[in-house]
Amino acid sequence: MHYLNLSPIIFIMALVPLSHVVLNSQLGYRIKPENTNVVADGRNEKILINHLLYMDDIKLYARSPQELQRLIEAVKNYSDKMQMKFGLDKCKIVHVRHGKLQTDGEDHELPNGDKIETLCNEKNVDKYLGILQLNEIKHNQMKTELQSEYRKRVRAILKTQLSGKNKIAAINSLAIPVIRYSGGVVSWTQTELKELDRGTRKLLTTYRGLAKRSDVDRLYIARRDGGRGLLSVEDTIRWEEIAITEYRKNNKQDIIHREAAEEINLRKKREESLRERKEKWIGKPLHGQYARQMKDGIDKDATFQWLTRGNLTIESEGFLCAAQEQAVHTRAIAKHIFKTAANDKCRVCGGASETVMHILAECPNIAQTEYLDRHNQVARYIHLRMLEIHGIQQTGNKWYRHEPDRVLETESVKILWDFNIYTDKKISARRPDIVILNKAQKTGFIVDINCPNDNNVLRNEIEKRIKYTDLKIELERIWEINFQVVPVVIGSLGAVSTKIGDFINTLGLHRSEVAQLQEIVILASCHILRKYLTQSGLHLEL
Repeated sequence: MHYLNLSPIIFIMALVPLSHVVLNSQLGYRIKPENTNVVADGRNEKILINHLLYMDDIKLYARSPQELQRLIEAVKNYSDKMQMKFGLDKCKIVHVRHGKLQTDGEDHELPNGDKIETLCNEKNVDKYLGILQLNEIKHNQMKTELQSEYRKRVRAILKTQLSGKNKIAAINSLAIPVIRYSGGVVSWTQTELKELDRGTRKLLTTYRGLAKRSDVDRLYIARRDGGRGLLSVEDTIRWEEIAITEYRKNNKQDIIHREAAEEINLRKKREESLRERKEKWIGKPLHGQYARQMKDGIDKDATFQWLTRGNLTIESEGFLCAAQEQAVHTRAIAKHIFKTAANDKCRVCGGASETVMHILAECPNIAQTEYLDRHNQVARYIHLRMLEIHGIQQTGNKWYRHEPDRVLETESVKILWDFNIYTDKKISARRPDIVILNKAQKTGFIVDINCPNDNNVLRNEIEKRIKYTDLKIELERIWEINFQVVPVVIGSLGAVSTKIGDFINTLGLHRSEVAQLQEIVILASCHILRKYLTQSGLHLEL
């Protein structure tokens, strides 16, 4: 089977001579560029302008109907030789005098009898390279069409079943370019661009992808930095205008070149803009508190990898961001921020102030139910992976369906699950989550899991290792092998330390599996917040 690929480069090469044919006619306008070059005879050189050519779209400029007819004939003669035909349904003629549209023109008739329509009404428009124009660009009409198409695309994307990250990426690649294409051509006002961004956020809120009181700046920050990665319409238009200015400044052609009032560097300006947004988000007393509390020892890249991986729905993504920003309507927020309630005590325990972190990690009445279930989900995943690594066959292969046995033993390994270990010496901490005894390699691991307040991740790692030190010493004495305490600590909203990759790698798991454990924790945390913050008829602001 043979294929024929029509090369765009060959197509362009075939049309390049057409530009020379039109220029060689010496018809059209001669203009004096801003940066004039003085020729040898002392006169300023003028530049001939009689056409614009892009791919197969050509626009001709002539000083009179007679000149225009000669230019059309030149183009038609070349087209006939190349076996190309005019798309007469798209061809239009516009007569302009002193900047005003002339309403007395007639259709132009070609030698073969075909006619090219002449536009003589202000309501008529022509489209060249996607831009509506007549004697001038139709800015208002163009903006109306672009805004409508942009909103239509955003709404269609949000109705899909894509993950949160892919929905944002689709908006950036399919909807934003609708507006961005017009940058530097259509005269957008800052108010109109801000309104488009505001409309995008309203649609995200409508489709449960953004909490009502969630941080706006974070939405436009890169995902690797903890944001959602959405492009701002206002920013993209501004960047496009800067790019055009930068291009004109660096281009040496007299008709294009224009000196800029200041040094232009698009990349630098984009980086500065994004950095300012990030600093603004982190600097906010409430919304930026989670980001500010990232201490040395916390792996920021791994903490926000649930955003970069993009496996969550847009609803879960938006809800988790709102929880980190404390934009979820708790009683503490209602009393101290909105001043709409007199009581800030937890609706579950009635003791401490009801904050997001209290509900997720500190409420004693939830500890033995929801916290325990979240903890066990992580433990089940690790237990099943240990069985797979050590070659112990299991009937089910899904971690969330896995029901661990208290003791599993083969000739080479023994694995204990939530087992109360008795020793000669009285030890209080003698029931770790998982104990792995590798008989062949004479090594053992004491694995304990915790999902605390994100501020306590580093402290809990140290506490876990100290807590099981006595048990480690006793087991080494009893079984005469080297044991290692392996804490698996993941904050209830996803914070992890820089050491967690080493810890799970010690067990034989891959470092990338930290992301899977993190997603297990944060999805369970979403469930807890939704369950307990919607009691007593209080609905979430999402």
